[in-house]
This record gives sequence, structure tokens and C-alpha cells, in this order.
Amino acid sequence: MFPARVLRLFFGCYAFLVFLLLLFIATPVYLIVFLIAPDKQAAHIAHKISRAWAFLLSVFFFQPYRVRNKSFIDPNKTYVFVANHRSQLDIPLFARACKNTFRFLAKAELKKIPLLGYVIGRLYVTVNRSDRMNRTRSIELLKQSLEQNISVFLCPEGTRNRNEDPP
Repeated sequence: MFPARVLRLFFGCYAFLVFLLLLFIATPVYLIVFLIAPDKQAAHIAHKISRAWAFLLSVFFFQPYRVRNKSFIDPNKTYVFVANHRSQLDIPLFARACKNTFRFLAKAELKKIPLLGYVIGRLYVTVNRSDRMNRTRSIELLKQSLEQNISVFLCPEGTRNRNEDPP
């Protein structure tokens, strides 16, 4: 059991460093898009950056994936995507698998993360789940996204589900 723990620790450190390196590379690109592109186009351009970032993460994390039934989703239409949130890798995997530009509904606490928090605040709709007015505002922002032909992505359990039981 000892070697497995050491390998998990090593891979965890490796993954964290890769994540940070790619974040430091992607953040200036996002910032340029946010400064130059009109708001309507910025979301679509930023989604392409997110997909490239997610692709690189999947390569460096040795994470194979397969999208089933992708023919059911028209990349030119707007959807409300709903999925379970089971892992830290879900978010980049969703970005990688989905060609549609979308906004996640993300918890407001994520905006406190240096660099990544700024990007999340610009790309996604954040919600303070303990504030009723903020929850209502986030629903209005999600509606606006749909009206702008930007899909929304929800993980309704509100946090990662760490077992097979429904939340």
C-alpha cells in the first residue's frame, strides 16, 4: 500500500504544478480577450481558450475521455446542460467535451482564488448560495445568457457528490 500512496502523492504534486503552469499561461490570454473583445464575442473566444486549456490538462493528466451521443447536441444551438459534479476534473472535461459556448453556475467562493477567480468571475455566473437575493440575481443572469445564445451548465447538487448516493 505504501508505494500506491507515494505515487498518488507524486501525481497530485505533478498535477497541481501542471494546473498552475497552464493557468499562468492561459490567464494573460483570457485577460487580452476580456480587454479587446466586445462582451458578446468574449464569451465565445474565451470558451475556445477554455477548450484548449482543458485539452492540455487532459493530455498532461493522462486523462482519456469519450463523448457519447455527441450528434444529439447541435453546437449552434443553446442548451441548459445538467450534470453531476463528481471530481475536480469535471469542469475541464465538460469544457473539452462541449463545443457549445456555455456559462457555468459557480459558487461565489471560487472568485477568491487568485487569477482563476478573476477568470471565473468574468466567464461564469457566480452565486452566493446562502444569500436569497444573490440566488435570484444568478437566475436572472443565467436567463440573460440563454437570451444571448450562450448555453448554461448546472451541477444541481451544489457541490461535488463524493459517493454513489443522490445528494
